[in-house]
Amino acid sequence: MWTDQVSPDWSEALRPAAAALARAEAFCDEEEAADRPYLPERARVLRAFSRPLADVRVLLVGQDPYPTAGHPVGLAFSAAPDVRPIPRSLRNVYVELEADLGVPVAAGSKRRLTDDTVVIDSIVGDVAGKDVIVLDDEIATAGSIVELLRVLRQAGAGPASVVCTHGLFTGRAIERLLHEPGITQIVTTDTVPQTGSRELPNLVVRSVAPLFAETIHRIHHGESVSSLFSDVETYG
Repeated sequence: MWTDQVSPDWSEALRPAAAALARAEAFCDEEEAADRPYLPERARVLRAFSRPLADVRVLLVGQDPYPTAGHPVGLAFSAAPDVRPIPRSLRNVYVELEADLGVPVAAGSKRRLTDDTVVIDSIVGDVAGKDVIVLDDEIATAGSIVELLRVLRQAGAGPASVVCTHGLFTGRAIERLLHEPGITQIVTTDTVPQTGSRELPNLVVRSVAPLFAETIHRIHHGESVSSLFSDVETYG
């Protein structure tokens, strides 16, 4: 069964949708029996659910938007690293980010092999000859950051500033970052107390206390919280 590719904890979460998944699998069986191709290929249909649910922060559920053979990989707005030209809808994601940030945006195509090991196949975007700001939600063992910096250097990027929200700096993180050339500064917040990480001479720690205080104030007085993070007017 194709549900064999689903992580066990996802299997439990998807139990209410079992009938719909069975119908979808039967449809794929019929298409294959009639020698009619479909995309993404069977092994990738449920790829979004192959990683343990406990490790997932955000899941976008929807149609794989790429109809060209070799393009769909079973994940929303994602394509294989060797796909060129990059699908227009994926390019538009970066266009919107560049418009919001006012600077060019690039991204690394990452695959996690183990908790401590990742592979970044390619960089989507032009980084040659540019100083870069690397953004991540957290730095734990620094495996992802070090791998990304390696690929950025290969792509011709210049010095890098590394920014994360949560600086955990576990395992060999400090050792890795100390020996990583080209990092001008590492910026994090104090959501996690920074003690041993003070060994990093280029570490900058920003306090989240003013932001949290203002958020509490606005909630207490019934004022907008979303306007703290965006200039776009929202409703509801």
